[in-house]
Amino acid sequence: MTRKHLPTLSETSFLEELALAVLNSKKMGECAVVLPSFRAVTAFKRVFTTKATKACRMPRVMTLGAFMEGNGEFQIADNLEILARLYQVQLNHTKEKKDFSLFLNWGSVALADFHQIDHHMKDANQVFKNLRDIKEIEEWSFDPSKKLTEAQISFMNQWDRLPHLYKDLHERLKKDGMTTKAKLSWDVAKKGNVQKYQTVYAAGLAAITPSEKLYLTKWHEAGKLIYLPDADVSYVHDAQIEAGYFMRELREFPYNIPDQIAPSPPDLEIIGCSSVMSSCQLVRQIVLELSEDEKNKTVIVLPDAGTLPVLLQALPNNEIGYNVTMGLSIRETPISPFLNLIERMTSRSDSGWRFEELVSLASQQVVLEYTENTTSFKSDSTNSLHELAKRNSGWVSITTIEEVSDGTFYSLLKDLEQLKAPGAKEFLQGLDDFSRKIEMNLEDSKNPWIKAGWTSVRKVVSIMLRLQADLNPCNSASDVRALMHKLLGGEKINLIGEPARGLQIMGLTETRALDYDRVIIMDCNEGILPKHEIVDSYLPADLKHSINMPGRYEREAAYAYSVYRLLNRSTKVQLLYRTSGKGSEEMSRYILQFLHSYKPVKDKITKSIFSMPSPKARPEIPVITLTEKMRGRIEVWAKEGISPSALNKLLSCERNFIYRYLLRLLEPNELEESIESSTLGSIVHHVF
Repeated sequence: MTRKHLPTLSETSFLEELALAVLNSKKMGECAVVLPSFRAVTAFKRVFTTKATKACRMPRVMTLGAFMEGNGEFQIADNLEILARLYQVQLNHTKEKKDFSLFLNWGSVALADFHQIDHHMKDANQVFKNLRDIKEIEEWSFDPSKKLTEAQISFMNQWDRLPHLYKDLHERLKKDGMTTKAKLSWDVAKKGNVQKYQTVYAAGLAAITPSEKLYLTKWHEAGKLIYLPDADVSYVHDAQIEAGYFMRELREFPYNIPDQIAPSPPDLEIIGCSSVMSSCQLVRQIVLELSEDEKNKTVIVLPDAGTLPVLLQALPNNEIGYNVTMGLSIRETPISPFLNLIERMTSRSDSGWRFEELVSLASQQVVLEYTENTTSFKSDSTNSLHELAKRNSGWVSITTIEEVSDGTFYSLLKDLEQLKAPGAKEFLQGLDDFSRKIEMNLEDSKNPWIKAGWTSVRKVVSIMLRLQADLNPCNSASDVRALMHKLLGGEKINLIGEPARGLQIMGLTETRALDYDRVIIMDCNEGILPKHEIVDSYLPADLKHSINMPGRYEREAAYAYSVYRLLNRSTKVQLLYRTSGKGSEEMSRYILQFLHSYKPVKDKITKSIFSMPSPKARPEIPVITLTEKMRGRIEVWAKEGISPSALNKLLSCERNFIYRYLLRLLEPNELEESIESSTLGSIVHHVF
């Protein structure tokens, strides 16, 4: 039975308008619908089935990336695969084998530049030659008559070989039957035919690359392209607003921009919150007041993925859960602290572990997820750690663990022993066995972050094994760890929340082409929205500008478009920004634009500051009465001598004094690896 599609808008959404336009075409089965994201693709399919009044063939629905993949002559190589091929290629340009860790520092930067060159269809030889012609960069002039510093000479040598690396990399990939996504996009734009579809509906596309634009232009010139923008005249026709930049760059495609915001602007509520926790608590209050129908029409937008764990903990329990659609760096998952801890525990030359590391290991989410019997492991690890604390074991050997453990805790640490191998080959083999065992035990895990994150770890380990077998770049376990850090740093975990019912949580870019009645945008602070990031590149900003390659303005224009288009059809938009805490405390420039220059909604803006609700009245604290036994202890305590710390406790908090010195309710003993100030003070008192 087909589940009824739940609308996200009270009025007609952009995807509904698109579905109606497609249904009016004569040969729907021979049409293609190109959308900006996977989530938009799945949402359109649902909308199309509800709008179709009779049996018909659904058009081919795909993302723009899939549309640019051509006929599949070459396989698109993964970024890790491409990095491995680049290392192989650069060995041919050096007389001797260079330190692999040095390659990792510049290899990924060079790859990013190569991808950008291909996306923008530039001649690599010309791009890397142009730097010599830029007279403005006097301090980096390659004039041989000038005396160059060691850093300038190093940069010049690297610059001169970049075009050769670019050429050889693509030849190596082609030989292996592979290509990069950017290079394939360029090839499709140049050679792709326009015979595959009767009509192509390009819907909701804004920030597209020159290669994508060229291919769409070919369909337009063939009379087969219908471009449907998801925008509004209020910001597209205003050259001062960066959100309309990409629409203004696509003027060669005939299109009609709707005027929806001015006649029916949404209510804008700008709310200042003291911290991330405060903003999450506010969202919790909002969600608690929503009906089920309102939840289906509400989206929470997170420009900063780091807020997601805090938000999920703050939201009220929901039987059907919450749909999360966003890309997460592996550093923002429980995988990262687990791997960092494992590295600290296994990278030392000694054979033991620190007690505090064992305590941290026993509470790691990854460990609790993959342990076959979690209850047994928790019990064994707790008992083992208590026994070690009694023995004052600051450093613990595997033999000691075997003595105090019932088996499960010892088994985990025994698995870690193989990761102490100093050699690259032995360490990689141990890492492969360890990661494979965890992967098998995570098959039934319901935690998507851990399961998907560990899949990325396994992929990286497989790449490293093959790379080491083919080229032997790593000489030691520390080299392998450095490689793993670099490769995992670029890994992303894509969460796609389905089905699309109930409250939605999305990243900013995932909201493209989707509409909701109520939009809650968190983290509306400058530096997050838009994100201020320094992009590592060998190409100076003025060189990029001179050859029409995008820079900071284009990146921030993409952020602006994603924010502004959320106003197109919504009825209420709430913008939450932080007023204090770490990082930027300045509200986003987009809020300031709405306040000062965005006239269609200026009269419907409200501002407020959210204060965390006060807790309920605390229960009455019963009065403590001194018993005869307690009076006797006071006399004993006074005869033994009154220490300054005890006297301070008596004066500052009588109840605390009674608990500690009369009732003797002491805190549990904890193992200290270094002398705390309180412990040192106790020793001094005892000596005196």
